[in-house]
Amino acid sequence: MRYLAPTCLVLLFSIATSCSDDSSDTIYDIDSELAPYVDRFVEAAADQDRYIDLRDYSLSAHIETAADEVAGQCVSYTNGAHRIYIDPEYWVRATDLEREFVVFHELGHCVLGRSHVDTADDRGLCQSIMTSGLGECRIVYTATTRDDFLIELFDE
Repeated sequence: MRYLAPTCLVLLFSIATSCSDDSSDTIYDIDSELAPYVDRFVEAAADQDRYIDLRDYSLSAHIETAADEVAGQCVSYTNGAHRIYIDPEYWVRATDLEREFVVFHELGHCVLGRSHVDTADDRGLCQSIMTSGLGECRIVYTATTRDDFLIELFDE
């Protein structure tokens, strides 16, 4: 019985130090080809006064075929992890802005928790980067329209 107290103290110390709150439980695994676009997303958010530290998310993003035949997909798991898939065939033929659009769209789902928005202006142009692509609006994401899309994306 006299050894029980020191043994408990050692046991409590080892439990306390092994359960430290570090980021080892957080997945952050971004494909090197996607990383510049993920960095742009964080910079664009900061430009809109939204400060996002992606290390706080369980996020992985890779160029590989998703379950659905789409350019990109965000899959959210019950444990809080998020995985972004970007279709390899889409990626190789997409322009820089098209790549940015799809990565930002999927990060909009996985990080910002945004749903699809298919609103159109009076000319039938999509008003959100979060468009499903299945609505009746037409996507025109260019250097000229980019700022408006980003303002809408990060608007709370």
